[in-house]
Amino acid sequence: MGSSLTTIGLGASWAADYSAAMRLTVFCLVLGFALFGSAAGSAPATFSDRELIDGFMRTVFGSENIWVARNAKNRVSKFAGPVRVFVSDKAKSQTSPDVRRFIRDVNRRVSSLRISTTSSRSKANYHVYLVKRTDYQAIIRETLPDVRTGFLERAACSGIAFLRPDGAISRAIAFIVVDEGQHMFRHCMVEEILQGLGPSNDSHRLEHSIFNDRNATDQFTSFDSLILNMLYHPRIKAGMRRGQVRELLPSIVREVRGRRG
Repeated sequence: MGSSLTTIGLGASWAADYSAAMRLTVFCLVLGFALFGSAAGSAPATFSDRELIDGFMRTVFGSENIWVARNAKNRVSKFAGPVRVFVSDKAKSQTSPDVRRFIRDVNRRVSSLRISTTSSRSKANYHVYLVKRTDYQAIIRETLPDVRTGFLERAACSGIAFLRPDGAISRAIAFIVVDEGQHMFRHCMVEEILQGLGPSNDSHRLEHSIFNDRNATDQFTSFDSLILNMLYHPRIKAGMRRGQVRELLPSIVREVRGRRG
């Protein structure tokens, strides 16, 4: 990466710093799987505008980590163009098809987000590593030799994304453990991949969301689908501040509901 990056964080968090060589900000998305959590009940078919706006503000802005730079916590981060995902099954687990199906589901359910898998590592801007627990630490260190990765290594599964100065995500990486049960695998896959798209914060107040460390759901819930649709609405731009976004959200919620029928 040209120069070392300081990364600090535990939980679903952002740690921001600048690389002189690449002029990128790095924020870190780390999942500490809530073993004590309980699965969410059936999510309601509809949510109020207030619930959706609150969910957006809680997941897109803020961070569980107090050390994250205020500038990163208070602006929108998202991919500005197509997302091309390369899946590397380091564990030889045969779970790559599950990831590809999930990516297709995200692409189908989130308007204005173009996300797909690619067989070309060089063309990808999102890398997903499927790993065994015993290899987890070593693969993180090998993949990110210029990043202080202790906070990633201590998490059950983890991810890291790199921001341009304007807030756009330039690339993202997720490390997903595949040999600790199907539920753990799916929870990690869904949360890490979605958080790498921008909504990196967690909140225990979001009952029907995977962005809640007290909730053991392993599903891409209808609530989270709406949040992603709001984030990737064309009028929500990378780098926008809280006040700018809050003014737009009431009309965007109505448009998102209309598109989903």
